[in-house]
Amino acid sequence: MLVRIIMATTVLHDTSIISTRKLLTDATSRFFRLIRDLNFFSENPFWSSTLTFREQIHSTRLFLLFTYVSMIIVIGYSSLQIRTHEITLKKFSLSEFERLEKLYPSTINVPCDDVTIPYNKFLDFSPQFHQVCQSPFIQRKWISSLFLFNATSHNILDYRTFAFSHFRALGLLCRISRQAIKDILRTFNSTHFVHRQALSRIQFNEIASVLSNNLQQNVINNEKRTARIISLIIAQNRIFSALRTNYYIQSVPGSRSYSTYNGVYLYKNQTNDFGCDCKLKANQCTYPAGAFYNWTLPELGTAAKNNPLPQFQIPGLMAGCLPLDSMQQSTLECLYNQSCINAIALRPNLSQPKALNSRLTRFLLNSTIGSIFDESLFVESWKNKSNYENYFAACSPRSLYYSYQSRFHLGTILTISLSAFGGLIIIWQLITPVFIKICDVLKEKTISHTPTEHTQVELAIINVAPKPINEAQSKWKAGPNKFQTWTKSAVKRLMGVHKDHFIQIKNLDPIVHEIPNDLPTNFDAREQWPNCPSIKEVRDQGSCGSCWAFGAVEAMSDRICIASKGSKIVHISAEDLVSCCKLCGSGCNGGFPTAAWNHYRLTGLVTGGNYNSSEGCEPYTIAACDHHVNGTKQPCGDEQPTPHCTHKCISSYSTPYEKDKHHGKSVYSVRSQQEQIQTELMNNGPVEASFSVYSDFPTYQSGVYQHTAGSFLGGHAVKILGWGVENSTPYWLVANSWNEDWGEKGFFKIIRGSDECGIESSIVAGEPKLD
Repeated sequence: MLVRIIMATTVLHDTSIISTRKLLTDATSRFFRLIRDLNFFSENPFWSSTLTFREQIHSTRLFLLFTYVSMIIVIGYSSLQIRTHEITLKKFSLSEFERLEKLYPSTINVPCDDVTIPYNKFLDFSPQFHQVCQSPFIQRKWISSLFLFNATSHNILDYRTFAFSHFRALGLLCRISRQAIKDILRTFNSTHFVHRQALSRIQFNEIASVLSNNLQQNVINNEKRTARIISLIIAQNRIFSALRTNYYIQSVPGSRSYSTYNGVYLYKNQTNDFGCDCKLKANQCTYPAGAFYNWTLPELGTAAKNNPLPQFQIPGLMAGCLPLDSMQQSTLECLYNQSCINAIALRPNLSQPKALNSRLTRFLLNSTIGSIFDESLFVESWKNKSNYENYFAACSPRSLYYSYQSRFHLGTILTISLSAFGGLIIIWQLITPVFIKICDVLKEKTISHTPTEHTQVELAIINVAPKPINEAQSKWKAGPNKFQTWTKSAVKRLMGVHKDHFIQIKNLDPIVHEIPNDLPTNFDAREQWPNCPSIKEVRDQGSCGSCWAFGAVEAMSDRICIASKGSKIVHISAEDLVSCCKLCGSGCNGGFPTAAWNHYRLTGLVTGGNYNSSEGCEPYTIAACDHHVNGTKQPCGDEQPTPHCTHKCISSYSTPYEKDKHHGKSVYSVRSQQEQIQTELMNNGPVEASFSVYSDFPTYQSGVYQHTAGSFLGGHAVKILGWGVENSTPYWLVANSWNEDWGEKGFFKIIRGSDECGIESSIVAGEPKLD
């Protein structure tokens, strides 16, 4: 009985399993059949009567596909759609303005309520004069102590002849300097600054710096012109000195006639009678003065005698045609020495001043008084007490407007998608059967096609352009490259040195080196400073005419490392310079290397690595590309727009933007003599150079480049890092900014000593500020 029960249970269990499987199979079959026979057009009022069942099924399937793809597009478009938010504030503080200006620098708009603001409300420039202009040496007591009623009885080389007038002239120059600066400050303070929008703190500081520099330069230039005019008037009108230092009048006893003799001085370190005539040399003759303590009858028409020699020579003091001119060619050396002051004091009981302090001046002790006056009007330094808070208060903005963009939220995306869904269903139901009809018509026709072979024939110039260049000379080798498929205008866009740069660099003070006797035949900065990795690097400017910036930041990075003896290894950002230096030019459309170095000195630059890196504060955002070669990167296309200036570091970099800045200490040009350039490279490291590029240069592969053929393309900036000789040809070793696929792994050599393509006459560099 038990066995029968067990067998019956087993049969029921097996039957249950079979029934479940059958149900699943049937359900699956019905589902796929339902999908296969899904028909949205069986009762469609427009198409049901004109479509066969097969066409209705196919139209349904195509309708579902079109609807699915369309919804994906709508959702994707909605997700990528950017919406602009416009915000206006009527009340805000300075700190809030600065915060918003950093967040939205390109859209913020803060109009000033007062668009004309006097400079004296927010700018304050005050000069610190040389200590001699505040000393007893220009005061009446000291000058009176030097007066002698018989001054003209002495040798005209004797300091007692002109000491009284000499120090009166010095006092006059000090008073002129003070009055000139006082006058121009009065005019400057009454001038108004006109600007519609409130400036940011950075813009304010840049403008204040420029205004300070212009103010100093203008007052110096004005006074120099005035001084030159006065000297010219004195010389042309033959004004006689009462001290008989430029003319000597001898009367004939018993008659009304007299004779006039020109003052004559020996040239410095000359002992014969041939000398400098005051009339012929426009009163510019001078000779070292001393204390002779003897009276000698002058030999009229001949040079003043310095024999017998003076009992002591007065350091830096010059005798000459006129006290004003001889004073300007004198130095202040004696006034820094108490013993010298004691020696020249004629009446020490009346006045015997203390010596000047040599540690309180920035001028060299042997600087002439004229050079101190011409270069700075005796000003040791200018104190810039500009106040941004005062400017903002004077601007008194009443409203602040800014805008920002954001993507749609999920709720908005769903709303847009649902709104579009109904319209898409109607549209696709109307037009989907049309595609099915067209396909059916095409299938019914048999179309025979004869394949046509199209052969693209490249221009012969692409393959043979280097051949005539290589046949014309043997110094360098040219090769096929992508440049020959480019338009001339496309290549010119990458030549980023502005045409007026060659004029600007002439206005930059050159550095003058003492040339060593042991200049080496070969020099390579990469070997000289192996601990500075930036020297070995070749960067890539991409499709952007920013060579002017790359040549600058490459040399700056190298020089910081060299000056710090390898303790500071940085990668100065080309991105920051290209995008944020508004006075440097037009970003990717070209710029001025000189202005780039001045921006480095005045404003500073942050760090930043190459494209697609997270190195530094602002990495380069324009992709590397193949410059005129078949390299490993994407081809260089159309010129990219200049990146936007953000004044902000990338999120992964912890140092704030302002604290990451590096500044230059000085900026200068280098004279075009190759020995001067070599000495600068050996002493301070790589420099930035600009030169003219011709259409044969991009074909360079190796050797020492010399312009052979082709038309002018534009100015290009690079980094010179060494020199050498190859096959008896002297060359400069240069780093380009077209990545390592071009030339000799990114470097090239160019002939040295003949200013090839102007490369030796447009060199700019500077010292880094390490503190």
